[in-house]
Amino acid sequence: MASPFQVFRKNQKLWVAGLTILVMFGFVFLPTIMDTMGGRSGSNPVAFKSKYGDLHESQLHNLRERHLRTLGILKDILQQSGYPASRIQQQLEYMFGGSTLDDVAESWLLARHAEEMGMVVSDEMINAFIKQITQNQVKVDVFQSAFKRSGVSERMFFEMMRDELLAWKLKQIFYPSVVAATPGQRWDYFCRVKRLAAIEAAPVAVADYVGQVNDPSEEELRAFFEEHKDKLPSPFSPEPGFKKPQKVALEYFKAETDKFIAPEMISDEEVMRRYEKDKQRYDQFFREPAPQTPAETAEEKPAEDRPNAADNKETETNEPVKKEEAGDKESSRPTPAAEPNPPKTERKEPAEKKKEGASLGVGDSPFVLTAFQQPEAGDKAESEPPVKSEPAPEKPQSTEKPASSLQPPASSLQPPASSLQPPASSLQPPASSLQPETGPSERLREYIRREIAGEKINVLFDRLSGQMDQYREKQSEYDFSPAAKKEGKSPPVRPDLEKLAKQNGLTAGRTGLVADWDAAESEIGSALVGGGIRAWQYAFHSMAKLRPEKAMDLGNLYLFWKTEDAKEEVPKFEDEGVREEVLRAWKMIQARELAKKEAEALAAEAREADKPFARVFAGRPKLPVLTPPPFTWMTLGSVSLSFSRQPEISAVEGVDIAGEEFMRTVFRLKPGEVGAAMNAPQTAAYAVRLIKYSPSYKVLWEQFKVDDFRKYSAVAQGDRNQMYQAWLNEIKTTAGFKWTDEHKKRLRTEDSGQ
Repeated sequence: MASPFQVFRKNQKLWVAGLTILVMFGFVFLPTIMDTMGGRSGSNPVAFKSKYGDLHESQLHNLRERHLRTLGILKDILQQSGYPASRIQQQLEYMFGGSTLDDVAESWLLARHAEEMGMVVSDEMINAFIKQITQNQVKVDVFQSAFKRSGVSERMFFEMMRDELLAWKLKQIFYPSVVAATPGQRWDYFCRVKRLAAIEAAPVAVADYVGQVNDPSEEELRAFFEEHKDKLPSPFSPEPGFKKPQKVALEYFKAETDKFIAPEMISDEEVMRRYEKDKQRYDQFFREPAPQTPAETAEEKPAEDRPNAADNKETETNEPVKKEEAGDKESSRPTPAAEPNPPKTERKEPAEKKKEGASLGVGDSPFVLTAFQQPEAGDKAESEPPVKSEPAPEKPQSTEKPASSLQPPASSLQPPASSLQPPASSLQPPASSLQPETGPSERLREYIRREIAGEKINVLFDRLSGQMDQYREKQSEYDFSPAAKKEGKSPPVRPDLEKLAKQNGLTAGRTGLVADWDAAESEIGSALVGGGIRAWQYAFHSMAKLRPEKAMDLGNLYLFWKTEDAKEEVPKFEDEGVREEVLRAWKMIQARELAKKEAEALAAEAREADKPFARVFAGRPKLPVLTPPPFTWMTLGSVSLSFSRQPEISAVEGVDIAGEEFMRTVFRLKPGEVGAAMNAPQTAAYAVRLIKYSPSYKVLWEQFKVDDFRKYSAVAQGDRNQMYQAWLNEIKTTAGFKWTDEHKKRLRTEDSGQ
């Protein structure tokens, strides 16, 4: 008797093709059909309304799923290529937005607005984008593997990428208008980081006036809680937030490099053995050409006796000289030697290697991944003529166009260094170091000591990391073994970091369970991990629990892990301590006006007296007069860490988080004038008197004329963000975009876990 499956075997290809079509139909069209049916039945309410159409809840969540799949595929490709996961995630979210429902809705709205403007994203544009972000270094099999792992076909991926790129291209059109800065704006940004203000201030704490505020009714207090329960608190914002923030706990080892380079740790004999082992490299690295003596200069042949190099390079010497002479009169900018150009991170491949990335069709698929195609050996080798070598175009003079912080950095997807070493600034020898004939100089000995210390610390960290990994594996086995728990077995013992630190000449530390702003202020949180991001950012967004990682700062190396991770949580009004927290926040807001009026009264008193605060407010012990050191409006990162730090409002001694309002008030005053302002969280008001500015206007102006705008262009980021939000809000208003009450209610219910 014939097998009943014979028919299926005979028509296997047709059945597989039909099944593939059904899967694609279910993925692309079925959600829309179900959304329509659900919307009619009332079980699938509208999430938001706009002139481009209304989206139901299921459609919105489907958009989010597509967005996550798209980013997941791109992240998978780049990770397989060796790029750091933390930097990839940061870059992709910057380009395509986050993954919240708000982010997804904004991207959808921008894509529809782009279509309305007539923008189109073709398959060729998608291929060009993939080729760009991978630098044409990823082969097609890596891409196909990412498809397979995510369960997405080429066609699906291209359709998902189309909306993502529409939104991204629209933002790219807007960005140049944000980046451009007028000369007046550049002067303003320059002064924000260069001009120092000396002030005296009299603080008025808002908390001192809470007792003068009457309690609200219970209904009013509950309404206040409902309004702010979904917001996260921030120490930098005046807005209250009752949502419990994510908190993590970090434990770490710290190795102080200075301790490991001490003579008792690294002997002179060990330094000399290292030097003799690699003497040629060290001597070459530290050698400086001997300066010419006057006698040697006099013995040189006169120029007319030497062969004239210009005879062989006439075309290279005539025109540039003329341009240089003309440029000398027009530009007062320093020479490149005084102001080095920023490092170029663009990869340059040989012609043969670039040819490997040429686009070639594979199979019958209409969606050819041109960025990942590799040609056959000798393909088109004879048909294509050799590329004609042409001289490189002359580099135009700088137009001082600011480097856009809204554009993705060229090097943001570069893999980090494979091994962790002490800070480069402490290892690099100065150019002026001289190599004596008798042996290594003192500076070279110091360099070798730090090099050896870095290697020893890494070996030590690798050994400790192995112990930590063993504990994580045992803990994981225990957590996923119900039998072990039923049998009453004890969980594995966590390594004692304090004990291990003492045994190995290290220091141990722990943060406790802290929010991100507290973690950022800790020594481990401010250190850098691979990829150039802060350890606290990595811990909150990418780091796995109980997985040891390395970090570094100036002078220290760290080995740390995350021991706890408490997720965000929306509390209930009835929870212990919540009502008291809400009541205090409500009273603090009401008391702000009282504190500000008092600060304005103090300012008026000092203005009328026209004397220093110390004399005006003498004899008032409860009113301290602050005289902080001179400060600038904004502070840039240090030179050695400038690649990882953004400009920030300067800290003012005695003022709790000064903020934008405080700085704007101070730097609008003239010497001797008095004003009043509140700090960023509005927990205190200040009467402020400006004593003087420094340096002088003339000195600032001369420096402004020669300084490169790129050094401080990031100061404009705050203004750019405001302009971007204004542009986005205008698009929302024009489109009639509005979240429905049902959607807001559903979000509150989901957050509260009801």
